[in-house]
Amino acid sequence: MFLSIKLKHLLITLVLTSIFAEIAGIKWGAAKAAKKKKKITDKKNKETEGLCETLEDFYRQKIFIKVANRYFKSEEGKGLKTRVNAGKKKKKRHKKKPPRIHNCLDSLDYNEFLTHYYKNNEKKPIQLKCDLLKPKLSFVPEVLCETIGQYFLQFGVKVYYNFFKYLFNIGKKAKRGIFSRSVTGQMKRLVKKYEESGDKEKHAKEIQKWVDRFYDLSCSKIMPHYNAFYIFYNDYSKSKEHKGFVKTATCDYFVRIPRIDTENEIPKKLTNKV
Repeated sequence: MFLSIKLKHLLITLVLTSIFAEIAGIKWGAAKAAKKKKKITDKKNKETEGLCETLEDFYRQKIFIKVANRYFKSEEGKGLKTRVNAGKKKKKRHKKKPPRIHNCLDSLDYNEFLTHYYKNNEKKPIQLKCDLLKPKLSFVPEVLCETIGQYFLQFGVKVYYNFFKYLFNIGKKAKRGIFSRSVTGQMKRLVKKYEESGDKEKHAKEIQKWVDRFYDLSCSKIMPHYNAFYIFYNDYSKSKEHKGFVKTATCDYFVRIPRIDTENEIPKKLTNKV
């Protein structure tokens, strides 16, 4: 009888342990899922922070609206007007802002409009509600690069290759499609050739030409990749600071708007609030 009682106690203990383990497992699984969801949300917020949701949000800001309306009526600006209004029509139909659709002409539109804007407006720090681009890397001068490849490769082949892996998640082949595996494979071969070569400058130019051809075919990716590079480079350079990493650049791909730096006060007379 004593043995029977002990067995009952043991059985109860095992059952309770099993129940508690299951509860703990459920809680752990929920916590892990919540952590993963937060990580994805934080990444998305970091990527979209400060960016306009639509083309209309950018071009119809108070500071641009008068110039933009005149520009839209010109021969040079009528195409941009069509693209801006296309998003506006979708908004009315669905009663909600559509997701930002990147167009091959976004980069050209942005540069041409701001070139037009600064013909008659002083280039001084202003405050915008949002921009189509992430903030400018502080050390990049106001000289325009001839191509997007020139912009990316000026930071170094190794830096760009790391950025390329960052973009396409190299190392997670199961999650990448045929196109992604193809372009990353080509880039890997070019970089290997560059590293083994005695003529680094020649092979760096070959890589730049390949990058330019890639963006000729994937022109709608120029603006989002330019923005992604801002996030990547800041994280990358911080991780290399202790190794004497030097930040250098000779040109920018976009005409940039001097923005009010929220971390540094700028005299009110230099600001133009929206």
